[in-house]
Amino acid sequence: MVEVFEQLTLWHWCGLALVLLIVEAVAFNGYLLWVGLSALIVSALMVLFDISWEAQLLVFAVCSVVFTGLWYRHWVKRPVKTEAPLLNQRSSQFVGRTATVTQPIQNGQGRVKLDDSIWRVNGPDAAEGAQVRVIAVVDELTLEVELVR
Repeated sequence: MVEVFEQLTLWHWCGLALVLLIVEAVAFNGYLLWVGLSALIVSALMVLFDISWEAQLLVFAVCSVVFTGLWYRHWVKRPVKTEAPLLNQRSSQFVGRTATVTQPIQNGQGRVKLDDSIWRVNGPDAAEGAQVRVIAVVDELTLEVELVR
Protein backbone atom coordinates (compact mmCIF):
# COMPACT_ATOMS: atom_id res chain seq x y z
CA MET A 1 0.00 0.00 0.00
CA VAL A 2 2.87 2.36 0.79
CA GLU A 3 4.18 1.92 -2.76
CA VAL A 4 1.02 3.59 -4.09
CA PHE A 5 1.59 6.68 -1.97
CA GLU A 6 5.31 6.82 -2.83
CA GLN A 7 4.38 7.23 -6.50
CA LEU A 8 2.22 10.32 -6.01
CA THR A 9 3.16 13.06 -8.45
CA LEU A 10 2.19 16.62 -9.13
CA TRP A 11 -0.24 15.38 -11.79
CA HIS A 12 -2.08 13.13 -9.35
CA TRP A 13 -2.80 16.14 -7.12
CA CYS A 14 -3.76 18.34 -10.08
CA GLY A 15 -6.08 15.62 -11.38
CA LEU A 16 -7.67 15.17 -7.96
CA ALA A 17 -8.16 18.93 -7.67
CA LEU A 18 -9.72 19.10 -11.14
CA VAL A 19 -12.13 16.23 -10.43
CA LEU A 20 -13.16 17.71 -7.07
CA LEU A 21 -13.71 21.18 -8.53
CA ILE A 22 -15.77 19.78 -11.42
CA VAL A 23 -17.95 17.78 -9.02
CA GLU A 24 -18.32 20.92 -6.88
CA ALA A 25 -19.41 22.93 -9.91
CA VAL A 26 -22.07 20.33 -10.78
CA ALA A 27 -23.40 19.64 -7.27
CA PHE A 28 -22.71 22.75 -5.21
CA ASN A 29 -22.53 22.18 -1.50
CA GLY A 30 -19.33 24.03 -0.64
CA TYR A 31 -17.25 21.24 0.86
CA LEU A 32 -15.50 19.89 -2.22
CA LEU A 33 -14.33 23.36 -3.21
CA TRP A 34 -12.08 23.51 -0.17
CA VAL A 35 -10.83 19.95 -0.53
CA GLY A 36 -10.03 20.67 -4.19
CA LEU A 37 -8.20 23.83 -3.17
CA SER A 38 -6.20 21.76 -0.68
CA ALA A 39 -5.15 19.41 -3.52
CA LEU A 40 -4.05 22.46 -5.53
CA ILE A 41 -1.98 23.71 -2.60
CA VAL A 42 -0.24 20.32 -2.36
CA SER A 43 0.51 20.43 -6.09
CA ALA A 44 1.90 23.98 -5.75
CA LEU A 45 4.11 22.89 -2.87
CA MET A 46 5.38 20.00 -4.99
CA VAL A 47 6.43 22.47 -7.69
CA LEU A 48 8.33 24.56 -5.15
CA PHE A 49 9.73 21.82 -2.89
CA ASP A 50 10.60 18.15 -3.04
CA ILE A 51 8.25 16.90 -0.32
CA SER A 52 7.69 13.33 0.80
CA TRP A 53 4.41 11.51 0.33
CA GLU A 54 3.80 11.68 4.09
CA ALA A 55 4.13 15.47 4.00
CA GLN A 56 1.87 15.63 0.93
CA LEU A 57 -0.90 13.70 2.68
CA LEU A 58 -0.42 15.67 5.90
CA VAL A 59 -0.65 19.03 4.12
CA PHE A 60 -3.69 17.82 2.17
CA ALA A 61 -5.48 16.60 5.31
CA VAL A 62 -4.68 19.67 7.40
CA CYS A 63 -5.63 22.13 4.64
CA SER A 64 -8.87 20.25 3.93
CA VAL A 65 -9.94 20.27 7.58
CA VAL A 66 -8.91 23.90 8.20
CA PHE A 67 -10.48 25.30 5.00
CA THR A 68 -13.70 23.33 5.43
CA GLY A 69 -13.91 24.34 9.10
CA LEU A 70 -13.40 28.01 8.28
CA TRP A 71 -16.00 27.83 5.50
CA TYR A 72 -18.51 26.13 7.80
CA ARG A 73 -17.90 28.70 10.53
CA HIS A 74 -18.41 31.53 8.03
CA TRP A 75 -21.56 29.85 6.64
CA VAL A 76 -23.15 29.40 10.09
CA LYS A 77 -22.47 33.00 11.12
CA ARG A 78 -23.74 34.46 7.83
CA PRO A 79 -26.65 32.39 6.52
CA VAL A 80 -27.95 33.19 3.07
CA LYS A 81 -30.69 35.81 3.22
CA THR A 82 -33.59 35.25 0.89
CA GLU A 83 -36.83 36.97 0.00
CA ALA A 84 -38.75 33.76 0.70
CA PRO A 85 -37.20 32.11 3.79
CA LEU A 86 -40.15 29.72 4.18
CA LEU A 87 -40.19 28.62 0.54
CA ASN A 88 -39.69 24.93 1.27
CA GLN A 89 -41.62 24.97 4.55
CA ARG A 90 -45.16 25.07 3.24
CA SER A 91 -46.93 24.53 6.54
CA SER A 92 -44.95 27.37 8.18
CA GLN A 93 -46.23 29.73 5.48
CA PHE A 94 -49.75 29.32 6.86
CA VAL A 95 -49.07 30.80 10.31
CA GLY A 96 -51.30 33.87 10.72
CA ARG A 97 -53.66 32.93 7.90
CA THR A 98 -57.40 32.34 8.27
CA ALA A 99 -58.97 29.07 7.15
CA THR A 100 -62.41 27.49 6.93
CA VAL A 101 -63.18 24.35 8.94
CA THR A 102 -64.13 21.51 6.56
CA GLN A 103 -64.42 18.76 9.16
CA PRO A 104 -65.65 19.87 12.60
CA ILE A 105 -62.99 20.23 15.23
CA GLN A 106 -64.04 17.83 17.98
CA ASN A 107 -61.95 16.79 20.97
CA GLY A 108 -59.26 19.16 19.72
CA GLN A 109 -58.85 17.67 16.24
CA GLY A 110 -60.37 18.43 12.84
CA ARG A 111 -59.57 19.57 9.30
CA VAL A 112 -59.44 22.90 7.50
CA LYS A 113 -59.06 23.99 3.90
CA LEU A 114 -56.15 26.28 3.08
CA ASP A 115 -55.59 27.15 -0.57
CA ASP A 116 -56.03 23.87 -2.45
CA SER A 117 -55.27 21.49 0.43
CA ILE A 118 -57.01 20.01 3.43
CA TRP A 119 -54.92 20.18 6.63
CA ARG A 120 -55.25 18.36 9.91
CA VAL A 121 -55.58 20.82 12.81
CA ASN A 122 -55.51 20.91 16.58
CA GLY A 123 -57.54 23.53 18.40
CA PRO A 124 -60.74 24.41 20.21
CA ASP A 125 -63.98 22.73 19.14
CA ALA A 126 -65.53 24.41 16.10
CA ALA A 127 -68.35 23.60 13.71
CA GLU A 128 -67.96 23.03 9.99
CA GLY A 129 -67.72 26.37 8.16
CA ALA A 130 -66.24 28.22 11.17
CA GLN A 131 -63.27 30.50 10.61
CA VAL A 132 -60.01 29.72 12.41
CA ARG A 133 -56.55 31.30 12.39
CA VAL A 134 -53.37 29.23 12.19
CA ILE A 135 -51.17 30.08 15.18
CA ALA A 136 -48.45 27.42 14.97
CA VAL A 137 -47.19 24.34 13.18
CA VAL A 138 -47.32 21.17 15.29
CA ASP A 139 -45.51 19.07 12.70
CA GLU A 140 -45.30 19.23 8.92
CA LEU A 141 -48.81 17.82 8.54
CA THR A 142 -50.66 19.33 11.51
CA LEU A 143 -51.47 22.96 12.28
CA GLU A 144 -52.48 24.58 15.58
CA VAL A 145 -55.48 26.91 15.24
CA GLU A 146 -57.61 29.32 17.27
CA LEU A 147 -61.15 30.55 16.63
CA VAL A 148 -61.52 33.86 14.79
CA ARG A 149 -63.90 36.07 16.75
